Amino acid sequence: MSASASSPPPAAPPDDAAKQRKKRGGGISGNTGVAFAIGLPLAAALIALGSLEAFAGSTVERYLQHPIERVEIVVFCCALGALAAKLWNSRRQRRAVGMPLLPPWDGRLQPVGEASALLAEVSRRPSWLQHSWVGRRTTAVLDFVCRRRSAADLDDHLRGLSDTDATALEGSYALARFLVWSLPILGFIGTVLGIAKSIAGVTPDVLEKSISSVTEGLALAFDTTGLGLMLTMVVMLLIYLVERREQAVLEEVDRFTDLHLAHRFERPDGAGGAVSAVVQEGMRGVLRGTEQLVQRQAELWAQTLAETEKRRQSAEREQQERFTAALEAALERTLASHAERLTEMSRRVEEQASAVLAPLTALGNSLAQQQTALLPLADGMQLLAATLAQLQENEGELLRLQNLMQQNLAGLAAAGSFEEAVHSLSAAIHLLTARATGAPWRVVGDEPKRAA
Repeated sequence: MSASASSPPPAAPPDDAAKQRKKRGGGISGNTGVAFAIGLPLAAALIALGSLEAFAGSTVERYLQHPIERVEIVVFCCALGALAAKLWNSRRQRRAVGMPLLPPWDGRLQPVGEASALLAEVSRRPSWLQHSWVGRRTTAVLDFVCRRRSAADLDDHLRGLSDTDATALEGSYALARFLVWSLPILGFIGTVLGIAKSIAGVTPDVLEKSISSVTEGLALAFDTTGLGLMLTMVVMLLIYLVERREQAVLEEVDRFTDLHLAHRFERPDGAGGAVSAVVQEGMRGVLRGTEQLVQRQAELWAQTLAETEKRRQSAEREQQERFTAALEAALERTLASHAERLTEMSRRVEEQASAVLAPLTALGNSLAQQQTALLPLADGMQLLAATLAQLQENEGELLRLQNLMQQNLAGLAAAGSFEEAVHSLSAAIHLLTARATGAPWRVVGDEPKRAA
């Protein structure tokens, strides 16, 4: 052995040793503060963006107007913040695995005392590399060898560290899983509150005037559950992808420790080794029994959870059926009352119409009688109009005869036959008078006479 193997490393003070052991080992955090630091501003930005006038009346505004929906957006953004932090951390851990953390090793067994030198070499690496998964795992392994001054139980310690890191990795998703679990619960709460609010104001008058107000309230209530389920599916998919990525990084850390540390140090042989093998075999038997017990307990828990879920679904179906039956009964009663009111209103309208039409009918009959009475008057007016037209025609004839007489008088005066002209004029006047009165005339001598 070398000089470093013969002299044990200096003992650290109790407080410093406790602090070092606290820093070492598989430390995997859930980044709770980062989740809220990213999620809350992102949620506020999304809610503010959905409140803009550009999205008025759109689906975005519809799924952001309910307070429960806004809470779901906040929870969803916090879950995204947690997953974003873990994704960034997984990239950082993958980069750390590829960094030169330990000096090159030629594959030969090294004395246990070399662990202190390797531990000092690791402590000179950058702080972020020391606090990475691979840095903490390497520090924990080297610290175990230094404190035990033996590599006899190193394999069990490596498995314990690997299991601890796997458990810590699974536990680091507690916040994300809680947020995912809370999304559908918030949706159900919003649905229950919306249904209660819609039913609380349901009265026969409201249903008679506007049943759409009730249905719109129910649609808005179910939007919260729909949004919660959609966001849950998205977050569950992202959790699956990010967890698979971190598990891959953790597997790389396991391979790194198995390759560079598991077989690097000398192991004790002899009776102590046989006893250690027996003890290890016994521990493995205990571990197998414990695994079987844990598996059995997990199966019992799964059965219990399945039965609880089945009871919950049955209760929800029963409650939904009761609610549907109550709503149908209320709607039927409302429709029956509405039909009765419509019948009564129709009867009243018919009575009022009959009362209004009766005077109109009497007035129509009176107008018909007046029209019958005015028919003889109309005939007389037509006859008078015909007589006036005949008089006008006779007036025109008189004017024509007057002109002719003036011409004849002028001719007689010229011929000296004035007396004959006077007789002719008298005969013409009598003739015109007979035509005007409509009585028959006859000519007696030279003058026309009225017939008896």
